[in-house]
Amino acid sequence: MLYIEIGDIDRFDSVEKLVACAGPDPQVEQSGDQVSEKGISKRGNRYIRSVLYGCATAAIRGGKGPPAGRFFDRLKAKGKHRKAP
Repeated sequence: MLYIEIGDIDRFDSVEKLVACAGPDPQVEQSGDQVSEKGISKRGNRYIRSVLYGCATAAIRGGKGPPAGRFFDRLKAKGKHRKAP
């Protein structure tokens, strides 16, 4: 699915451009000298974002004690929301 949506990967000059096309880059909010990052932007391809979300949730739930699942549990123990970026 990712290959179909992205197409020829050589058309992107940098990783940043590919990430901007896919949409999982963070929203940046600036005010004076302060810069804060909010959740992911919605400006990219929604189909790519949905496939990546499905891959992430499968990695968290898969098998017995997957590394992504242990990382997720550590973040939850620190008080992060389960859908926090």
